[in-house]
Amino acid sequence: MLKATDIANFFISLSNSAEEGHITNMKVNKLVYFAQAWSMVTLKQKLFDEKIEAWPHGPVIPSVYNAFNQYKSHNINEPCGIFDENVFTSEQLDLLTDVALAYGAYSAAYLRGLTHKPGTPWNMVYEEHKRNVIPDKMIYNYFKKQPPMFKNSIEKENFVGYRDNEGYLVLPKELNE
Repeated sequence: MLKATDIANFFISLSNSAEEGHITNMKVNKLVYFAQAWSMVTLKQKLFDEKIEAWPHGPVIPSVYNAFNQYKSHNINEPCGIFDENVFTSEQLDLLTDVALAYGAYSAAYLRGLTHKPGTPWNMVYEEHKRNVIPDKMIYNYFKKQPPMFKNSIEKENFVGYRDNEGYLVLPKELNE
């Protein structure tokens, strides 16, 4: 199974390769949280087996926070340790790419706001001065009721193909090699 920092390193590497990439500790924690949630819904499995906690600024994976804490609220300019994209399956890479497309263009503050809405898993377990664990089942139940994430971003892009019932991009036979 992957580590949460593997997922964080993916988003950091992707962000830093973009023309105007900027990713903070808060933002990477939100992206890892969304990746875990959507993996449970679409792939029917967790990406990593670490707890997600409800901190004042939203869901946080302690290992990810600690790995990048030295950056404070500044841009994280490199992955933690050795980043190897080969640790991901093609399904996982597709999912992480979808999460990046759906959420990556937003600021950390905007993503924080998404996690703070009434009825979200964070909102349901957060207590001031505590770091309550957000149960996986609560995350899964919340996200399975949400519109598929690709509707937020990919439908705005021009692409050939369509999304199947599971949310995967299906290309025409002549393009699908």
